[in-house]
Amino acid sequence: MKKIIVLCFIILVATFGLGIAQGAWHPEKTYWPRTVIDSSDSAIDAVRERVQIEPYSAMYETILTTSETAYSSCSKERDKARVARCAAFRYLIENNGTTTYADKAKEYLLVTQRDEYSSTEEHYKNILWDSETISMVCIAYDFLKGMGYDFGDDETAIRNQISELASSLYYDLVENDSYTNPLWLMWVNGQGEQINYGVKFASAMGMTAIVLNTETNPDSWKQPQTWINYSMTTLNKQFNQMPSDDGGWIVDDDGGWAEGPHYQGFAGGNFLPFAISHYNFVNGQTESYGGESLQPLLLTQNFYANSIWGIRIRMPNGARPNFDDSFLNPYYFNGMLAGYLDDDLLAWDYKNADEPYFVSNSSDNIDVEVVCASNQSYAGNTPPAFSPTQFLIDAGQAVFRSSWDNDAVYMCLLGEFGIAREGGHTHEHPDNTSFVIFAYGELLAMDSGYVSWDKRDFVRYAKNHSLILVDGEGPPAASSIYANGTDAFITNNFDTDRFDYSEILTEYQDTYFQRSVSFINNSYFIISDFVTSNNSHTYSWLLHGNGGGTTGNDFTETPLGSTYSVGDVDLNFFINSTQDITLSNYDDYHDGGVYDSLFTHTVTCADVIASETLYSSFIIPENTTADISYTPINLGSCIGGTISSDNEKTITLVKYDHSIVTQAFFESEVSYDGHQLIVSKDDNEIPKNIFMTEGQEFVYDGNTIISNSVFANIVLNIDEDFAAGYVDTSCTVGFFTGNEPSSVTGGSYTYSGGITSVTFPEATNFEINVIWSFEQSVDQPPYKNDIENLSIYPNPFSGTNNISFTLSKSQKISIEVFNLKGQKISTIQNSILPAGEYIITWHGLDKVGNKVANGTYFYKIHLKNGKTINKKINLLR
Repeated sequence: MKKIIVLCFIILVATFGLGIAQGAWHPEKTYWPRTVIDSSDSAIDAVRERVQIEPYSAMYETILTTSETAYSSCSKERDKARVARCAAFRYLIENNGTTTYADKAKEYLLVTQRDEYSSTEEHYKNILWDSETISMVCIAYDFLKGMGYDFGDDETAIRNQISELASSLYYDLVENDSYTNPLWLMWVNGQGEQINYGVKFASAMGMTAIVLNTETNPDSWKQPQTWINYSMTTLNKQFNQMPSDDGGWIVDDDGGWAEGPHYQGFAGGNFLPFAISHYNFVNGQTESYGGESLQPLLLTQNFYANSIWGIRIRMPNGARPNFDDSFLNPYYFNGMLAGYLDDDLLAWDYKNADEPYFVSNSSDNIDVEVVCASNQSYAGNTPPAFSPTQFLIDAGQAVFRSSWDNDAVYMCLLGEFGIAREGGHTHEHPDNTSFVIFAYGELLAMDSGYVSWDKRDFVRYAKNHSLILVDGEGPPAASSIYANGTDAFITNNFDTDRFDYSEILTEYQDTYFQRSVSFINNSYFIISDFVTSNNSHTYSWLLHGNGGGTTGNDFTETPLGSTYSVGDVDLNFFINSTQDITLSNYDDYHDGGVYDSLFTHTVTCADVIASETLYSSFIIPENTTADISYTPINLGSCIGGTISSDNEKTITLVKYDHSIVTQAFFESEVSYDGHQLIVSKDDNEIPKNIFMTEGQEFVYDGNTIISNSVFANIVLNIDEDFAAGYVDTSCTVGFFTGNEPSSVTGGSYTYSGGITSVTFPEATNFEINVIWSFEQSVDQPPYKNDIENLSIYPNPFSGTNNISFTLSKSQKISIEVFNLKGQKISTIQNSILPAGEYIITWHGLDKVGNKVANGTYFYKIHLKNGKTINKKINLLR
């Protein structure tokens, strides 16, 4: 019995001892290096070869210069850490038995510490800098270990120093969750974990776990397992998934970084080295962290999407547009990921830019990491295989782009909601419906940018963006924590070879907006704005162009708009409205590329006073020698204009209703029944492009070119022997082609008497192979819709909304109400109705009789023939 008691005591002591000395993570792994360079000799040799070739040799020259910097000349700990990392890397590369630079790196590793602070606010800001310091000293230590450097009796002290640096920060932000800890209070109340602060901190903790993996400690906050659990679970929340939605705290399912392109790069200075180091350390394996089975961050879908997102929105100069809190021309470090993600496109993005092989941002520099992680076998010769025009619904950008060339015509139009807006927190700008234009090598219409944290109040409000103000106000700007602003939705998009389109829907200041942007012939833009409110307001249409002020570029106000001249490129702007416009201009601030310095530019402002108005505008980038003529069209409730430039002529018309409008178009005549019409032509008899929204019929010089069975959005691009386009719903369209097609894709067709009737089973791009002609024109009976004289009124409405229509024959009619998220709110009609005239009323109630919130809703009107008509309404009580 005594032996059993003694044995139990020994087991208990052993178990208790193991419980105290716990917390190591993969203690069996003892090889070095293990961060941004894999441990194999071939990997180290590859880096040594890489620094001898461009562009990496130029990066290495900068690294050598930094390694010579005296610590005494560095005012910040992160600057000292950067010197130590560069010195350690130099020791690894030179491999000549001389320890001068290894000794220099060790000198700082022995004294590394967090930056000093004089207030809680500064202590909080130092989370960013402390995280950078931690990551760099971990890499420096790893390089020295990888070269077998003899630390003498100092290695334990260095490991303790790194551990204290990381664990003290973890203790302050996670462990010490006491209301007497002001830093923790600011961290929690400021939701620091959900922004770039949290990304940098989590990455730093993971990096520490990798280099101190064998450490044990009775205190949980000093354990590598605790650090890596926090790192991986937190980064997963930031990048990949939350219980309530499909995206992370910062990264949405399109890969967009909610805080804007600058903060992607700023946080990337930490999360990219960690993601690579962690992938190397665990050999790409999925493991359990804090009870969650997680892939390495590098392998997750949203990590890759985040890398590609920057390419999908990139301007022709290779930089990202500088929306939200972003400095001018934010570039990214995509090239270092090409080998790990096996994608030469990332190297192409990195190489083909005005600042190729970019390695810095506002505070950090990752030249060492780029040299280590890059793979020169990915030469960057693979441009994107996807379309130059991109619609990123979740990320909140509609990008129109003529090509991937550096002289392309480009617009980035903003419409953020959900994570893309709310995840931006205090870095979010109220910029929905705003845009940036870059064309022929020049920035022409700008975003206000960032300038600096201290001067951001000069540039971060709605008035600082190209949108419409209501009585001088827009959506509310971000607070010290929350994004504020209002959601906007990108919808009804299509992309064809010669005509691209997108709409942005949003609401602010008791007013509803639909901004519709058309990109025509890969060269210019037409913007139609539908603005509705129950109250009269002064609406101010703003264009922030890159001219006037201190830009050094020219600005000229014209009777019908303005012109901005940048180099040998003009941005020509023409605007019209259903009400009288008062044009004016004034200077505003923007980020001009010099930190903490305010620059100015001239804003064009077009004011109207109304409750409901329409704006119609042309924005045309062109060579300064181009001769562009604009003529406004005012037909009461229908407005628009024409332009003539070289051999191309274009007309646009816009209205709220389905009335038939006929208008002279130079030597021709057009007629349509939709909301918007755009027609462009050259010297040929037949138009090049025809576009209608919510239309059924388009007539050109007496020929019914388009006759649709339903109201729909449709575009048709006509060449000599080929036509292509897009239709946004299932329908049957009669095209007057004159000749019978050889083939049609996208739908099934019949041909008779010059009319090609195509039945489209769904929204689709289509092609018609035909020699288009007007010569076989014959009188055709017009298409009779199963529902006629459809009208929705009033819109917007505050109490009840009416749907009136005529049925030519008895049929079953179903009318459903949906919100912007696609959720069905109510069914207000579902029965067989005899032929006749009807008015169906919706009282703004859901299916259980509760009043629905203010906002935008859609009617889906289902007909007997299986067709559906979609109509948008706005509720404003």
